[in-house]
Amino acid sequence: MLVKLIVILLLIDFQSCQRSLLDLRLTSQLDRSLNVIAKLNTSYLFPSVAEPNSIVSLWLLDRQTPTSFTQNKTNSNRYPLYDSRLLPRNTSISSRYPCLPSEQSCYQINIGSVSLEDLGVYSFRYDSSDYASTTTVKFNMTAYVDTIKFACTNNASSSSNASCGYNSDTQTLSVVANTNVQLTCSILVAQNDLYPIGAQFMFRSEAGDECLDVQTVTNVLDTSLAQSLIANWSSSMQRFNAIVASMSKSCAKRFVKGDVSKSFSCLFNPVDTSQQVGSFESVNVKLDVQYGPELINGNGFNRTAAVNDQKNITFSCPFSGNPAPSFFWRVATVWFNNSDAKLVTLTPGGWSAASSSAQFTVQSNLQVGYYSFECRAFVAGLVNSYSPNVTFYLEMMAPLPLVSNSGVNLGALIGGIVGGVFLIIILVILIVVMLKIHRNRQNPKDEIEKAKE
Repeated sequence: MLVKLIVILLLIDFQSCQRSLLDLRLTSQLDRSLNVIAKLNTSYLFPSVAEPNSIVSLWLLDRQTPTSFTQNKTNSNRYPLYDSRLLPRNTSISSRYPCLPSEQSCYQINIGSVSLEDLGVYSFRYDSSDYASTTTVKFNMTAYVDTIKFACTNNASSSSNASCGYNSDTQTLSVVANTNVQLTCSILVAQNDLYPIGAQFMFRSEAGDECLDVQTVTNVLDTSLAQSLIANWSSSMQRFNAIVASMSKSCAKRFVKGDVSKSFSCLFNPVDTSQQVGSFESVNVKLDVQYGPELINGNGFNRTAAVNDQKNITFSCPFSGNPAPSFFWRVATVWFNNSDAKLVTLTPGGWSAASSSAQFTVQSNLQVGYYSFECRAFVAGLVNSYSPNVTFYLEMMAPLPLVSNSGVNLGALIGGIVGGVFLIIILVILIVVMLKIHRNRQNPKDEIEKAKE
């Protein structure tokens, strides 16, 4: 009887094992890989990617075993990230290994201060509520050491003047309009030498992504140089192997004056940006497109005025630019045809001092004659250029006769009135005669009959 009971129990256990194996065979397994970036020596919170109603099972950190700890240099071991048996339950490190289904803190993990020792691939595994599917997400972490460096260089090697410049304090990019410039972003990164650097640069303007066909360049630094750039390098390298690299990307651009005040961005983010996970570093610059001096539509290049007509003459120098131009004026030539000591006399001379106003005013009490004035504009900044000279011509005519207000010539006034009346009488007589003649021509028979009677 005992033997029979043992056999029955074995059969039940065997069937249970069969069902378990069948369940295991039917369980689906999904693997996902995501790239994340974090800044060295700052906190980082891994994103939650578990689906609703799922059960988190564990977090693991994959990293290379140091050469000094093993004879196999290519060996890669898997360590628990943090063991709940060794850490208090309420620490900044919220992950447990392994996680219990009731521990919601396992859905995210926070690293208080990212160091070289934290670099590697973090495996996050969760199961569906019915255990029918298991998903493993691997986060490949890359750390950036410093902030993005933004630079601009002149593509035209034949030009002696700089055509662009970047002010990091105001994050303003100054460029000369219609010139070819090269924009470059660079940054230092660190990574476990067993895994790839999963980060890239992107350029973006208000029109969209720029220079998509240009790849991010990665140059691994020499160990001695890396040691000088990374603090605590020696102590970190006792536990795992890391590399430090310089990453950069360049974008050739040509801006026009219509791009003034627009924005241009350089972004450093994970390679797989479609998942929208991980942090990123960016620089958003404001464009200051400089141009000029540029001739604009102008009028009033030739003027005529009368002396003492109580209206000053104003000319406007027809140039614009960015930065705002400074204006200079001078009297170029003067031709007199008479002189009057009471009137102002101008003589040709040098350029005036710089003025922010484009206006130049000439008084109306000039000597009768012909004058020419010249103006030019200067745009500072990267343009650093003068405009061509523009010439304005002015003719000052003799003053109009002045009427005295002290009295009225009564004789002249009466003579004018009498003459006017006499002229009106003559005109009336002429009109009557003309009408009479016209009427006689229209009725000749009536005139003949009157003559016979």
